Amino acid sequence: MILSSINDGMGDILLLTAIAKHRPTAEIHLQPTAARFSRFFRDISSKIVITQNIIPVPEIGNDHYTKRKLRGISHDLADKCYLPYVSYNNQELEEGLYLIEKYVNPIALVANSSLRWKHEREPKEPFFQNMVNQLNDLGHTVLQFGVSQNFTLLENTILILDLDIDTLIKYYAAIKKFIGVDTGDTHLMLAVGGVCDVYIPSRGSRLPHEWNYNHPNIQYHYFDK
Repeated sequence: MILSSINDGMGDILLLTAIAKHRPTAEIHLQPTAARFSRFFRDISSKIVITQNIIPVPEIGNDHYTKRKLRGISHDLADKCYLPYVSYNNQELEEGLYLIEKYVNPIALVANSSLRWKHEREPKEPFFQNMVNQLNDLGHTVLQFGVSQNFTLLENTILILDLDIDTLIKYYAAIKKFIGVDTGDTHLMLAVGGVCDVYIPSRGSRLPHEWNYNHPNIQYHYFDK
């Protein structure tokens, strides 16, 4: 069995981890532009192939994308857990805890989505700046993650930019608390067992039934553009 995606975003690739977890003998085929996400499939997949010849996983239904893919692989997967999953060991968790030990009550914040969707998914500031100020008042240290070429600078945060995937996993596995826009980091925090508060626009092309997870570890909050 081959699992693959025509998309190369972090969230898109993490969708496949739920399937790979239930089908550990499957091969994972990733485009070269998604090769950096191979780490997500450690311990849950037998083989990873980097190729431009991608055949996407078949889909059945019109509900959450992962559920559709699970059903497309086999009807006996239809009711399996559809949350993304990324493994980490005790040493990696300890390394993550070491990275954040100097911060009081840290929480991860991601204020930016991909360049393709930022016009639709990001609220206008001072939306997140007000949130950062409130979190500071509540005793949180806000660690703002992102990439330097697509980044909204917020005051009173600790900037953590341009991490490799291994290090990002260690941070998120240790922090376990996320706040921000709907982006690949949301799926990654869920994948390591974290809790997410996600802010999404009340209007736009994003369809909640296709992307929203129905799980106590994630809450969705709507804002007006």
